[in-house]
Amino acid sequence: KTVNINPSVAYQLTDTLSVGAGISAQYAKARLTSAIDFGVVCFTQLNPAACAGAGVVPQTADGVVDIEGDDWSFGWNAGLAWTPHPDWRIGLHYRSAIDQNLEGSADFTVSANAAFLTATGAFANTGARAGLTLPASTELGVRWQANDRTTLYANAQWTEWSSIRELRVRFANPVQSDSADALNYDDAGRYGIGADYRLTNQWSVRAGYARDKSPAKSAYRTARIPDNDRDILAFGATWTPNEAWSLDAGYNRVTIKDTDFSRTGSFADAVTGLYSGNADVISVGARRRF
Repeated sequence: KTVNINPSVAYQLTDTLSVGAGISAQYAKARLTSAIDFGVVCFTQLNPAACAGAGVVPQTADGVVDIEGDDWSFGWNAGLAWTPHPDWRIGLHYRSAIDQNLEGSADFTVSANAAFLTATGAFANTGARAGLTLPASTELGVRWQANDRTTLYANAQWTEWSSIRELRVRFANPVQSDSADALNYDDAGRYGIGADYRLTNQWSVRAGYARDKSPAKSAYRTARIPDNDRDILAFGATWTPNEAWSLDAGYNRVTIKDTDFSRTGSFADAVTGLYSGNADVISVGARRRF
């Protein structure tokens, strides 16, 4: 979860060019839970026969680690809007990366029959911290007023996801090894087109399409983040009964490309599976102009 406070200022340099900039103060809070198969942990650290004798075998001695942390950090953003012709507007925007260093705690729940694995001091409640660089992004948008009724839009956004190489949690307990998920993201883009059409003075309709490329590589996908490319179709309408009021309604259909994954986790657990998904987003809104 993030809360971003972004005061900004803009200045009109000429009749056709405006610039703006802002500072982001961002609060981030994260919670990460993982199941631990202490049967697998026992088999990898001790003699499997001894583990079996204690009744600690894979899938019979599960536990959980619950990690929480938060942080405040800062970034900046800047942009410009250029109107070379009354029918054209071009916008360019850059948002900086924000380095979050979350600190908090890790709480371990160990099954009773696996309690002897804590004799070394591992799997005990402890402080925890994790660094995460939320990526920088650059966005370009173009609007063309084709005629009195039709407005066309195009948009491209490039996000520097390669700043995220792994999700690593470091524990204050010196005998507790790090919890790490390799991500090795690639930079990725999102590209969209759309159009507004004014049916009457009171009614407008719109539609659009976007292709959102995933930064995830197939070799590093996990059940936790089974991300893949997304296609987004959008439709909407606006009713303006008078100069003061307008009502909006919209529908988005998000389709995610099927994803398969096979990974071994931090506690020697292996997960293989197939993920598929889609989403329908319906929105309504009202505006009052004073």
